[in-house]
Amino acid sequence: MQRIAALLQRVSRQSHREDGQALLEFALVFPLFVLLIFATIELGWVGYQHVSFDYACSHANWGYVKEEYKDAGDYSDTVPTEITSGADTVVKKAITDSGWFGMDASKIAVSNAQVTLTSTTSSFDVPNYDKKPHDATQYTRHMHARATISYRVKPLVGLFITEHGMERTIDYDQIIGQQRRSY
Repeated sequence: MQRIAALLQRVSRQSHREDGQALLEFALVFPLFVLLIFATIELGWVGYQHVSFDYACSHANWGYVKEEYKDAGDYSDTVPTEITSGADTVVKKAITDSGWFGMDASKIAVSNAQVTLTSTTSSFDVPNYDKKPHDATQYTRHMHARATISYRVKPLVGLFITEHGMERTIDYDQIIGQQRRSY
């Protein structure tokens, strides 16, 4: 009987030792698991910032830029009108308005922004009251916007990835208006 009691005590001591082993495994694996989760969140956030900046540059609100400059200069003036003063602010607003949630406008920098307005002419005939052809001219106004846009991507925590910059150059053309004049 004493032998059986001694055997049971030895078995019960070994089972307590195994419980400590599971706790030790958990203590070693849990920090790595948490680190892996935070690394995944951090990489996801930085990836989201990259995609958001690319989207904002590709789908910028050029209608805003168009409205800002559609009445600048005369449509009949065929000499290009270059606008550099204030173009940085206009382009930055167009990019900022197109950005997604989480894109920090204070981290956007616009440099070398230039808007060039040009007009092209085409002639055509229109009938007048006596049904004789009459000369008319159509002026088409073009806007060409160029700028270099920089964005500082800031990670959430910064343990795995440091703050870094992205840069895109935009070069965008659009017809912003037409006028027809007959003489």
